[in-house]
Order: sequence, then C-alpha cells, then structure tokens
Amino acid sequence: MSACMKKLGENDKREGRKPGKRPYNPMQKPPEYHG
Repeated sequence: MSACMKKLGENDKREGRKPGKRPYNPMQKPPEYHG
C-alpha cells in the first residue's frame, strides 16, 4: 500500500498536483470514475 502511495506522490509531483484535489484512495472510486 505504501508503495502505491509513494508512486501516487511521485505522479502528483510530476503532474503538478492541483490544490483542493484529494489524493486517490484505492478503497474508493475516484469521482472521475462515475463521471
């Protein structure tokens, strides 16, 4: 799990994490998934 979180963190830095956007939670589907 920590490995996934670490990878997510690296992706956030690379993509320029947008303010107000919550980090992806593997236990929940992201809002974009429902859209």
